[in-house]
Amino acid sequence: MDHMGTVYHRCRLRLKKGEERSLLRGNPCVRKHQIAGVDGSYDAGCEAGVYDYRGHCLGAGFANMATDVVLRVVRFGAGPVDVALLRNRLAEAHAFRRRLFPPEEHAFRVVHAEGDWLPGLIIDRFGPYISIQFTTLGMEMRRDLLIPMIIERYKPRAIVLRNDHEDRNIENLPRQVKVIHGELPRQVEITVDGLTFQADLLSGARTGFFLDQRDNRRRAAAMCADSLVLDACCNTGSFAVMAALRGARRVVGLDNSGAALNLAEQNAAMHNTTDRCSFVRDDVFVYLRKYAENGEDPFDLIFLDPPPLIQSRQTMDRDISTYRRLNRLALKCLKPGGILVSSTRSALLQTRVFLEELGTAMRASKRRARLIRHSGSSPDHPALPGMLETRRLKCAFLATGGGSAKPRRK
Repeated sequence: MDHMGTVYHRCRLRLKKGEERSLLRGNPCVRKHQIAGVDGSYDAGCEAGVYDYRGHCLGAGFANMATDVVLRVVRFGAGPVDVALLRNRLAEAHAFRRRLFPPEEHAFRVVHAEGDWLPGLIIDRFGPYISIQFTTLGMEMRRDLLIPMIIERYKPRAIVLRNDHEDRNIENLPRQVKVIHGELPRQVEITVDGLTFQADLLSGARTGFFLDQRDNRRRAAAMCADSLVLDACCNTGSFAVMAALRGARRVVGLDNSGAALNLAEQNAAMHNTTDRCSFVRDDVFVYLRKYAENGEDPFDLIFLDPPPLIQSRQTMDRDISTYRRLNRLALKCLKPGGILVSSTRSALLQTRVFLEELGTAMRASKRRARLIRHSGSSPDHPALPGMLETRRLKCAFLATGGGSAKPRRK
């Protein structure tokens, strides 16, 4: 221990005066510009303590000085980041999900990185199958500690490492997909909210299925009775199927992945909705532009869920304009009184800016619209109030009106 009674870490990061404020607000990321110096012995991925300018220990986590985020705090306050703490974090995450879902629900996010105070670790459960992503060096180095804990708790039939996330590039980690426990079929059946879907946990988008949109899909599907619906960037067609089951007159599912659309067609067939669901392979920008230009029947509801379009802080302005253009095209394909459910998963795009850009798209499309709901991920994807970036998914429900969105000049 040091002279103030706090645990002495082999590696100690000293913060500049005033740079402790973000940590005190609960943000677990310590960035390079906040550091005044490093004491002790540092190795990439090692456990390190973070101290304010007076020498008080603020927390401990895993360090990687080769990245802009040099420390990701796992434990706030004094104390080690040991096996007992990691085991306790997993137990807390499990107990929280059991409060969220009934006992028969077995498809949900088990661990959501910073949202469960385990930065760099994502675990999704799909019934007897587990999909895991290690996105930081610190967590990757503790993989052999964590995997047995996960096996012990969930006794999965198979575990797949989906270590193909782009964040691994930042940490200088190789990207790979690998089954590390049991045998995983090429396609698996998963049940979400009582509906069964085919999913590809090996090569499907993200970890195999978009669990974060669970609540938004349910709310949007409730608005689809007797409607012409577009599920844009539909992936495996879960929303298209739900819309059809809730009474949509016709649903078009759009995606640029042939493999995803193959699963979407299977999912529609499983629920006897092929008479109302059709699927198109195309680029979303190209499809929406052609649809509006050809004067096709406007949609009553569009569910727009593109992949993250913001690549970096350096390209922010350019990439934001891409969101604006996409939503402008979608609004042009809606009938007056139609509903646009628009989402973004770009962590760098803050909620305020996202909504402002929707307003700009609305004016550019010469449409009026009201924001009738604004939401985020389902609660098994918790975010930290002190770290806006953890609220990746932003979802806005816009109800359009007729006439021009542009105010008249007097």
